[in-house]
Amino acid sequence: MRARPTVGELACLVHALEAERSARPAVEQALRRRGGADDLVCLRDWLGAVDEDSARRIADTDAALRAVSGGALAAGALLGLVTALGVFFYDGSGRVNVLAVLGVMVVLPGVLLLSSWLGASPRGSGAVARALAALGAWSPGRLVARWSRRAGRRGSSALATLLDPRHHVLGLAPVRRWAVVRWSHLLGTGFFLGALATLLALVVFTDLAFGWSTTLRATPEGLRDLVAVVAAPWAWAVPAASPDLETIAATRWFRAGQGGGPTAPPALLGQWWPFLAAALAVYGLLPRIASAALASMLLRRATGRAFVGLPAARALLARIGAAEVDTRAPTPEPAPPPPEAPRRLEAPVPVVGGCEAVVSWSAVPVPDLVLADLLDADRVLHAGGARTVAEDEAVLDALADGAGRVVVVTKAWEPPLLELRDFVDALVARRSGAVAVMPVAVDDGVLRPPRAADLAVWERGFADCAVPLVAPPREDRP
Repeated sequence: MRARPTVGELACLVHALEAERSARPAVEQALRRRGGADDLVCLRDWLGAVDEDSARRIADTDAALRAVSGGALAAGALLGLVTALGVFFYDGSGRVNVLAVLGVMVVLPGVLLLSSWLGASPRGSGAVARALAALGAWSPGRLVARWSRRAGRRGSSALATLLDPRHHVLGLAPVRRWAVVRWSHLLGTGFFLGALATLLALVVFTDLAFGWSTTLRATPEGLRDLVAVVAAPWAWAVPAASPDLETIAATRWFRAGQGGGPTAPPALLGQWWPFLAAALAVYGLLPRIASAALASMLLRRATGRAFVGLPAARALLARIGAAEVDTRAPTPEPAPPPPEAPRRLEAPVPVVGGCEAVVSWSAVPVPDLVLADLLDADRVLHAGGARTVAEDEAVLDALADGAGRVVVVTKAWEPPLLELRDFVDALVARRSGAVAVMPVAVDDGVLRPPRAADLAVWERGFADCAVPLVAPPREDRP
């Protein structure tokens, strides 16, 4: 199989996960991960197991996507042909205005190209985000996506599941966004291919008379400077595609007067077409091809990330991985020793005196200032929970070699985990001062003693630990 998943594979996986409402223990047991099998292989094996026809569905969905992309290219070519026929229309009574051609076929598409990338950029909040969202809403790729969801092809059900924004599946937004951007640039590529083909056909099979006209106070010299800047990418290779001052001066045309247009040599009136063809190719076609290639790369990357990052896929992988775990011991466990008398009090020992530091474990929902004030602490540090091992290690380094008391405040309603025990043991090993653990309940931001049931759990969890459990001080202490 291909190393990188295709959009068709992702669409079929999403469709299968949506349809798979109940777990299949037999399938998941058969797909237990063996050494070296990664998530991508597991998901492909699962898809093939739950849907024996998945290979055909994937091929049909990829074919549907290729047809949609080809349709976008063809629609753009047709639009470019019609637009070019209008822009280069010449009936012998006037001139094809070069400035109008540049405005319609180069400047306006360039603005649309820039807006398509801005509309696809990650959005935050505020007026800028709303403006970018409005730009993205006008992307022609959205029309292609809407048409593709309605296409009556095999595999369209999986494709609709993937592309329909009404399907709120986490992780699919980047795939949908880059698919729309890619279709937009494919449509733009087709547009310029159609426009260039139309221009060349008109040049070969008809006679076009070009000129330039503007209401502004423009001089041939000024236009020559502008043309030199525009033609800089190709003038060194194709000098004929960069009109000289004589051609520019001779082809100026005034609709309301004689000017220089009627007296211009007929041969000069057709010398603008190489410049216009090069401008369409360099400023229109090539950027669209590059943009379509970049959007395709971003689409493939987003597809690969979404394939193994879907929440339903992660849950499925967790079940498959857990299927290898055998909870039965190879030999009978010895009988537990007789219960010893609890070494702790029924209520935790209250804190006496100030603290060198307080560690808020797993984000206790109490402000740091409250913790520092109640425990008379010099500083408050944070560890555990969503924090990384490196961040916990940094807290241990900050508290190393201290002689004062450190209190680790944690949520009493959550049972003690081994990572907390490891953190406390490491803290005791690195410092000479006393260390205590304070399980607390929180009521409207106020520390309360834990409930009796919660305290019993913590007593059992720390029964073999020399670190004492302490109670939160009362807020009405003197």
